[in-house]
Amino acid sequence: MTSNQPLPRGPTSLIPDARTQATPGERAASQLLHLREATAPVPILAAAAELIAHS
Repeated sequence: MTSNQPLPRGPTSLIPDARTQATPGERAASQLLHLREATAPVPILAAAAELIAHS
């Protein structure tokens, strides 16, 4: 990177710009930032709750 500008911070740092080459994960993160709500099947929520409970 040749720019002397500071890197973005917070959620906006996940959105790729002209200074960086976007990875698939960064592109997915930038798309997810635009969601207002999401749904998930109950088994996934139950599994997540179990994982969180064991932490």
